This record gives sequence, structure tokens and C-alpha cells, in this order.
Amino acid sequence: MLQYELPSKVGTRMLLRSDGSTTLLLESLLNTSLQVAVPSQKVVRTDEVEADILQWLCVESGEPLLVRHSALVTPAQEVVSRNYVVARTQIAESLLTGMEQEELPLGKLLLGERWPQYRQLLGHGTREFTFDAVPSTCAFKHYVIWLEQKPLLYIRELFHPKFVAAHAFEE
Repeated sequence: MLQYELPSKVGTRMLLRSDGSTTLLLESLLNTSLQVAVPSQKVVRTDEVEADILQWLCVESGEPLLVRHSALVTPAQEVVSRNYVVARTQIAESLLTGMEQEELPLGKLLLGERWPQYRQLLGHGTREFTFDAVPSTCAFKHYVIWLEQKPLLYIRELFHPKFVAAHAFEE
């Protein structure tokens, strides 16, 4: 197994409170490149998405949404984070095409297109999740990405405790 530079509690707090690209920050903190793996992605109806997410995205009833389950992985295919994305299908064509091709993490897609964007942090903390078939407490954050003054992407990221300290806010 490769050894990575693991973030300290300070690094974890920076990661959870940052309103910039999570992928770029994780790559810097771990000192390795990350790739995206997309086990599932599909267009769904609004009744298949949590009500809070619909409100944060200002979605109208009946609007189709793209739901993507992804993971950021190391070159050795170790999972660093599990991600849940809900995207309005009205997003720019090149971003939608990039998401459908499933090759780049969203942060890198957005940076590559140089869109003016804003990340509205909704919260962070810890929650129970299963990584590597082992239930554990992990750090998470969730936010909405605004493009062209519209809320277009909801993202929830859960971080593997092997790579990101789950209890970064404890003394």
C-alpha cells in the first residue's frame, strides 16, 4: 500500500470549511493525484430526491435531475471520499457532457471551463458511514454550487477516516 501524507486536524478543518475545490485541496493535503470513479449516474424525477435538496436547488416539481454517486480514489484505487451529487439538467452543456463522460471530478471540470462559481456551504460534521465494509464515523460536508447566479449542483462528500480525521473539532 502506498503511504500518503495524511491531513492533521487543522487540515481537516480547512477541508470541511473551504468553499473551493475539494479535489484540489485533498490532492494537496494527501500529496497525491485523485481520480473520479462513478458507479452510478442517472436522470431521476424530483420525487426521488430529498425535499431539502430540492429547496436548496430551487427545483420546480417535475424538473428532471441528474443524480451521480461517485468516489475520489488514489492511483492505487483507495477510496478517499464518497460523493452524492444532484445536478439540475439545465446546467451548461459542456459541464453536463463532462459529467456524462465521467472522467474528471466536478471541481476540475468547473475549473477547466473557468466558470464564475460560488460554493454555498450548508454544513459539515461527522456521521456514520461504511467504508471498506467497516461502519465508522467519518467527516462530511455538503454545499450547493451556484453558476451564473443559479443554484445548479448539490454535493455531499463523506471522507474516509483513513485519509481525513473524523474528529477534527474535538480538543
